[in-house]
Amino acid sequence: LQIEFSIKFPECVMEPSTEAAEALQVAPPKYDAGTETYTVVAFPGETIPVAHGVDEHTWTGAYTLTYRTGPIQDIAYMEKVKLKVASRLESDYEFMNKVASEAGINVGSIPPAYSMDYDYTINHKLADTALDHPTRDNDTQFIDLSFPPTDASVGISDRPKCWVKPTDYLPPGIEPSLFVKGTDTSAITPGDIDQGVLGDCWFMAALAACAEFPVDLIIPMFKPADEVAKYSAANI
Repeated sequence: LQIEFSIKFPECVMEPSTEAAEALQVAPPKYDAGTETYTVVAFPGETIPVAHGVDEHTWTGAYTLTYRTGPIQDIAYMEKVKLKVASRLESDYEFMNKVASEAGINVGSIPPAYSMDYDYTINHKLADTALDHPTRDNDTQFIDLSFPPTDASVGISDRPKCWVKPTDYLPPGIEPSLFVKGTDTSAITPGDIDQGVLGDCWFMAALAACAEFPVDLIIPMFKPADEVAKYSAANI
């Protein structure tokens, strides 16, 4: 999602931080001098300087903020992210193909996750082999070969979209967490699910049903704590 927000100051005490934004290679804020309003569209992981104080004025701290969120519509931004992700995926696919070959699995014959022929044991075997593989490093990310990061996996849509993992958009120093609120019964709820803009309500409904019974259906899908740590290291 993208967020568009506008900040209005009560008087001419600020000026646009255009140079600071350009230094970070992000779009500078739009400035309406008539209303003293600064408008910015921010994408995942971006920090955008908006305005800074003018020397001869003193800002009292007053401002009005309005914002709205929605699907990313900026094609140029999506293409930039796709190029970045494609570079990572190339090496990830190379690694996963090697893993599949050593596990005796024919990549071309793996049934897609959305088919009636889906076999979850194949993914378990791939994951176990990938995690313990001697050539894996911390930059290598697991790919579910039955649900690959392609348009075919999520259906055709006229909305621009790009497959990303948390490590692609989280700020530096922030690590993804599998269970943010713990693993007891109250920590995992159907309300944690957010469908977003994909037409995958069928999948979200299945997840919500499983989340009603987290101890029986969610936690057992993952390995014990020491093994989960290995999953995190592999960015799975």
